[in-house]
Amino acid sequence: MVAASLALIALMLGLIVLELHRIGDKMATGAQALQDLQNLINQLVTDVGAVAAELKDLLAAIQSATGGGPGAAQVEALVTQGKTALTSLESALAAAKTSAPPISVAISPTSASVAPGATEQFTATVSNAGDPTVTWKALNGSVDANGLYTAPATAGTDTVTATSEEDPTKSAAASVTVA
Repeated sequence: MVAASLALIALMLGLIVLELHRIGDKMATGAQALQDLQNLINQLVTDVGAVAAELKDLLAAIQSATGGGPGAAQVEALVTQGKTALTSLESALAAAKTSAPPISVAISPTSASVAPGATEQFTATVSNAGDPTVTWKALNGSVDANGLYTAPATAGTDTVTATSEEDPTKSAAASVTVA
């Protein structure tokens, strides 16, 4: 059981390293590589947690089976080293995740004046995201999936908002005067 668990842990760590190299090679491809890296980091943090839990269970089984004899101390030292390595990896992955440039959304034009019932084309640019798609909304008029705004039939003000599909906390707004 000990050998199989250690082999599983070694295999998981090897796969993590290979995946990090694969993503590193793709970093030059821009936003998609950034999204891939973010997804990988999320998965690796989950995997590191699973490996740490496996190490804890393994240590408990070894201590139970050996009754704390001299071999148990050597195995416990190895398991502790493995836990330390996993903690370091988890910290490095968390740091990499937080150092990724934030997603941002820009809208153009940022303001417009249109006649009641008239249309205005808006565009949105999503930076640092793997998915450039936005959701469009207008408070009073309507806006289609391509950013084509149609003003309401009455004069007033309106706001058009583009929200990142990938990170809905990121958006940009334009003010519209309907006159």
